[in-house]
Amino acid sequence: SSLKKSKTRSLRVIKLVIKKNLLTLSLTVIFSLIIAFLIYKKFVYPTIWPLEVNGLNYIFADWGAIVSANVCEQKGLNVYLENPCDVYNRKHVYGEILLHFPFLEFKKFYQLYFPLIINILFLFVILSFFTQTNSFKSYFLVFFVISLPVILAIERANTDILIFLMMYLISKYKNLFINHILIIFSTLLKFYPICFGVVLLFHKIIKKIFINILIVALFLIFFLIHQHENLILIFNNSAQFSGSGPYQFALKGLITAILNIKPFINDYNINWLIYFLIVFFLILPFIFFGKRILQFQENEKSLFHIFDLNTFENRLFIISTLILIFCYFVVQNFNYREIFLIGLIPYILKNESIHNRILNNLYYLIVIKFLMSTILVYLFMNKVNIDLNYLINLIKHFLDFYVVSILFIILFLNLKNLFQKHFLLEKL
Repeated sequence: SSLKKSKTRSLRVIKLVIKKNLLTLSLTVIFSLIIAFLIYKKFVYPTIWPLEVNGLNYIFADWGAIVSANVCEQKGLNVYLENPCDVYNRKHVYGEILLHFPFLEFKKFYQLYFPLIINILFLFVILSFFTQTNSFKSYFLVFFVISLPVILAIERANTDILIFLMMYLISKYKNLFINHILIIFSTLLKFYPICFGVVLLFHKIIKKIFINILIVALFLIFFLIHQHENLILIFNNSAQFSGSGPYQFALKGLITAILNIKPFINDYNINWLIYFLIVFFLILPFIFFGKRILQFQENEKSLFHIFDLNTFENRLFIISTLILIFCYFVVQNFNYREIFLIGLIPYILKNESIHNRILNNLYYLIVIKFLMSTILVYLFMNKVNIDLNYLINLIKHFLDFYVVSILFIILFLNLKNLFQKHFLLEKL
């Protein structure tokens, strides 16, 4: 009897998994066709800055630059200095590991089919975040999928999609060998995935944490020393991968937006307005968010002890949070890097049953951020009101700051509790 019950439960679980995967697959096909239609009919332009070649839109342009760099590399050129094989002569700004494509004679595969496969996998993964739970919040998935950061990343076939997929694998699978390989490989593509190393803090034994971090650090130091000349050239070309205006996701973008506020309206000095905006829209909300989070810290302990459970959702939330904070404060980037905000979704949806007010507020703030950012960039790029473009840019960067501020406080409190658990309590 008990055996039959367990088999029945197993069959129900299998059927449920199959049903959810079929739903995810169906949605992937639907949204893939929608996005392809929007790009083909040029509805996404000029909201997405179009790259054109002989009057035709250059699809998968970011990935195309890497393919062309491989072609020039095989011709013996230093693609960190010049890349005439690329239609825009864009220099190589990624790790050397992307300059060793095998079977380059199958150029069409690398230029078209490979980025197409990666884009479809990317859509399948982010849609699975919403379809695995029966939640009202899942219905907001359209605000994420049909958003500027996602469509921009897909249209350009940017390497951030590849890194996002590797982040997913690191979070999904706990095998240390796989984790080490993916952390090292992704860091050699771009520097910021070094944040993936935070996943090693989920191990229970402090000695293993130090050993695993040391292994990754030694490999990275070896490779970085070996490629230090290329790294210097990459940073010299940093303007090539730095966003501007509403396309930027960085603290520098907020500072620039504040400084670009027009100090005069009809010859009337409004410098006072700048200081009012800084205090009222930045400092006060930051203090309010921080106070509310600290106030709920005792009632919503799971949010501040994420390292205690080594689950997929917890791992993905922490990695995504650290990447967003690192990129916002340290790196100047295009806003396709905002796709890592989607990595927060599985944890939020899984823990909504706890009635976590902080997570609920964070979720709806992210929804508003994706929706408003897309609308604001559309208005900005289509020059709906040129006189108010500086204000549109400012609102976009305010939203970025609010989300990153909340994530910063949550990450800080989690690291603090982790430190107390491993060091202070062990000493007692």
